[in-house]
Amino acid sequence: MPFVASAAADCGRCQLAAVNPTSAPKHIGLPALGRLPDASKRQEEAIELIRSHGFVYVPADQLDSPYDGINSPNNPNDGDARGTKPLMRTIPSRFEARLSDLVSKHKLSQHYDELRRDLRLGFSIHRHKGPLKTGASRFGGLPDVPRNFSWPRTAFGYLHFIAQLRFGELPAFNDDFPRRGYMLFFASMEGSTCRILWYPSVPRRLDPSVVPPHEEFSPFDAEMPIFAPQPVRFEPSMYIPPQDPSNCVDDELWWRRHQLQEDMEGPDSRLGGYAYYDPDRYGLAGGFRNWESVMQVDSFHPSSDMLWSDNGKLAFFVRRGCLKRHAFGHVSSVTLGAC
Repeated sequence: MPFVASAAADCGRCQLAAVNPTSAPKHIGLPALGRLPDASKRQEEAIELIRSHGFVYVPADQLDSPYDGINSPNNPNDGDARGTKPLMRTIPSRFEARLSDLVSKHKLSQHYDELRRDLRLGFSIHRHKGPLKTGASRFGGLPDVPRNFSWPRTAFGYLHFIAQLRFGELPAFNDDFPRRGYMLFFASMEGSTCRILWYPSVPRRLDPSVVPPHEEFSPFDAEMPIFAPQPVRFEPSMYIPPQDPSNCVDDELWWRRHQLQEDMEGPDSRLGGYAYYDPDRYGLAGGFRNWESVMQVDSFHPSSDMLWSDNGKLAFFVRRGCLKRHAFGHVSSVTLGAC
């Protein structure tokens, strides 16, 4: 993961506000990168030096603004992952052992290599009844936001607030997700429009947002603009690609894989991994070959009035490769129908 850096040049001296995935945000000087530009260097040259050391330039006055990862030299396009090939990722030994046990239990040993190759790591999301804390991860309610926050909207009205995630709460398990920072999810009720706001460092001050006027949400969404708040916690999980029953050629094999998924994956709300259905069925061409799941939210009704496509799921996707680069500027959402 690149560092996210803010830089300002003053008489040849640059300061960086760096978000390090393994330590707290801190300010460091360019000498820590190996050399200090002399006073004749222009700001642009200093910024290029920062980039050459693997940092991503973000103006200092935008540290409390969401960062989409797109205008970085490390992310030159919208996330087209041409050239990306499947990798046999290293996973913690306890999960390697669990996968082996489950494969044996469901008599899928001859398919182990395929299942291991396609495995994706993620987090199951569990709702709980703990206290609501400012800036903590949760579904629904009003987002806790910095002062310069602007509620996302489209030409049809404001989007629903779905969730806020504080990445410092995640177990150290999946390197695709940031180790620190703060993310807000918004979407329309029918799931066709969405927005993700990612703050590489948790804003210094967070306050509950003021809800926009109900009549300024889209007509379909105005009756229920705010969902009931529900705190959440995360547990590391493993995921394999979902199966398409319409393409099933071996009923017994399909059922054994389905049972393996039931044992492996836990709740339907998840961060990372695979969504419940292949997004190709919902208009995202290429499906899981081209798209990665950021988050999937199950229907919670009546506890929070989140109800997607007749008790289905709401899923957020980015182009393959964007998740690891933390590039969330181009995101798509779909509602996945109930089984």
